[in-house]
Amino acid sequence: MQKDSTKLYTPCLISMLAVIAVCFTGICNRDLWRPDEPRVAAISLEMAQDGNFIIPHLAGEPFVEKPPLYFAASAYMLKALGSITGRTTAIRLTTVLFGLGVLLMTF
Repeated sequence: MQKDSTKLYTPCLISMLAVIAVCFTGICNRDLWRPDEPRVAAISLEMAQDGNFIIPHLAGEPFVEKPPLYFAASAYMLKALGSITGRTTAIRLTTVLFGLGVLLMTF
């Protein structure tokens, strides 16, 4: 007897939709939380304004304490969606997409 393939995938699909809904909840309805989010937002904003996506800067000084991948990705997100969604939401959207990528790789 064959099992219906849609019955097998329904719980998995519901789980994935629930995870996506939880990840996108609350990214646009609050201000930046101190101490980390304002610093990350400032570095990403400076990267987006200067166009220097290799070396992150904070208040004009090089900030080489962390790898620049996240800052560069959030700067690109700011350039692409900052005027549509707002700066804070665009930066947090980068975090959501990275988190979903990690969950996808784990799955």
